[in-house]
Formats: sequence, structure tokens, C-alpha cells
Amino acid sequence: MLIVNAVLETPETVDFSFWPVADLPPYQFMALSGSMSPLEVGSALAMLADYNSRAGDDDRPLRDASEAIRRLLETDKVIAPGGLRVHDTRTDVTIRPGCC
Repeated sequence: MLIVNAVLETPETVDFSFWPVADLPPYQFMALSGSMSPLEVGSALAMLADYNSRAGDDDRPLRDASEAIRRLLETDKVIAPGGLRVHDTRTDVTIRPGCC
């Protein structure tokens, strides 16, 4: 059976303090699903907010949670490192998203 997951790269959250996030190793792929914990959702949102705060015209560092969310909501096109991860349970082969 093939399993396809939308995945997002986990952020580096050592200095992140705007809202609670999961204690996840950075730069791994986290599957996005309805079974995510609230802390995992916080981590995904942290990645989206941080990554997209640098994509627009306003590249100043984020000051607080409300600014992070405001910038994310004002973004025309939300982007983030991740993609689709495909896993074949029969052969135990996984194809992960790549860069570029």
C-alpha cells in the first residue's frame, strides 16, 4: 500500500517564544494531519510564520506573536519547506521531498 503524507520541515525552535511548540528535532519532516497534538500544530505554525515573514517586503525580525500571525495572514502566497512524502509499505521504501 502507498501512503502519501503532506509534510512540513520542523523548525529550529530554541529561540522561539511566541507560543508553545513541540520539542522536535529541527530539520525533520513532520506529517500534517488531524491527529497532530496542539504543540505540533504550534510548531507547524511557527515554521510557516517564520519562513513567510522573510518572504515579503517586510523582512524585519518578528517582534511578537500578533505580528507573526498578521504577516502570515497578509502573505499572498504561503510557502514552506516540505512537500509530499510517499511510503510503500510493501517494500518499506520512502521517498522524501527534496530541495529545489
